[in-house]
Amino acid sequence: MNSILTRWVYISDSQCGVQAPQNAVILALPYFLSWVSTLILYPLADLCKKKKWLSTVAVRKIWTLIGHLGPALCLFVMAGAGCNIQLIIAMLMLSQVVEAGNYGGWLINHIDIAPSFSGTLFGITNGVSMLVSWLGPVLVGFMTDENQTLEAWSAVFIMAGSVLAADSIFFLMFGSGSEQSWNYKAEGESDEVESRMNNVNNTPIVTQENNQLP
Repeated sequence: MNSILTRWVYISDSQCGVQAPQNAVILALPYFLSWVSTLILYPLADLCKKKKWLSTVAVRKIWTLIGHLGPALCLFVMAGAGCNIQLIIAMLMLSQVVEAGNYGGWLINHIDIAPSFSGTLFGITNGVSMLVSWLGPVLVGFMTDENQTLEAWSAVFIMAGSVLAADSIFFLMFGSGSEQSWNYKAEGESDEVESRMNNVNNTPIVTQENNQLP
């Protein structure tokens, strides 16, 4: 969505002959709305979980649907919006608002399923997402190189929306909010680690004062 936000001014001008708003406030508004919605959606997810209004897995799935399926629907609308600049801008802003649902969804799900390995899991998933973030612009460039038309960009919107919708459905089907069995250490491993820590803690510290000769 960030790439679309930065490119839309050029697309609207070259293909529609319509000057999209270039006011700095208008261009920054989607990011401001995203920040505001994060301050609302994330605490709301935590509240639903703490008050037991929803189970952990229900919270994670609902908020992931908001954060991924919401922008997907906005992209599908944009694909058919043509040169309706007002509708395009509205969808861009709405997509940034609902995208904040990810912070109460899959982004924090690592702690639910494996708190002992949440950092490692986040590193893996974030690494894969960064790889996609690198491949995405390359693919879009391939699709739109010397073909800066509304049809080409509509295909980009549909492709991006389809990916978001697909991973939303995948998480809805297979996502979990329960701590996994592999999160626990193997039998005996914890005792060994504890024994080593005790040995370290019980090792006398040699100070300069102790080394002084009588």
